[in-house]
Amino acid sequence: MIFESGSRCILIFIGKGNEMRISYDPEVDALSIIFRETTVTTRELAEGIAGEYDADGRLAGIEILDAVKRFGDEETFRKVVLEGIGPIATT
Repeated sequence: MIFESGSRCILIFIGKGNEMRISYDPEVDALSIIFRETTVTTRELAEGIAGEYDADGRLAGIEILDAVKRFGDEETFRKVVLEGIGPIATT
């Protein structure tokens, strides 16, 4: 896992060859969580919240607009706690 305080992007490696990316763009106040890079179809889930789905209908990402307004302040984005994920097994 890589957490870089003060950066726009936090990489969390969740498996061999896969990565989940969480990024915040302060210029447009948007938080994006990308589960996998692929071609997506975007569907509005609620006002300012969109789900991105792959060709098989699996969730590939989420985008949240007005993120600071929704979560309180930018300090919320400086700490990420990922629960329930153990270390990656190496062989």
